[in-house]
Amino acid sequence: LRVIGHRADDYVQLGRDKGAKVFDVDRDIYNSWTRAQQTAANKKFLDRAIRDKAPFLSATHRDKIRGGSALEWEVEYLLKNGYAWSDDGLSLLWGN
Repeated sequence: LRVIGHRADDYVQLGRDKGAKVFDVDRDIYNSWTRAQQTAANKKFLDRAIRDKAPFLSATHRDKIRGGSALEWEVEYLLKNGYAWSDDGLSLLWGN
């Protein structure tokens, strides 16, 4: 299980509570990276999950995803790589 979401929705804590993997880099380190470095690190996290066909739980309902956010990019990347939203709008499942 992987957990994604907006930081404001505390996806990191949800991931810990679920025993799931999350993309969590120290904010100072993350902010020191270029946008390309941030995206590359995030893509590596997603690619590993895609390889494993891991399910994703979103701490942010699909209707609350902010345009232009990293979460929007993550979801679009997953949708382009074989994932689909579940009916509840909170999970992305491979081959669904």
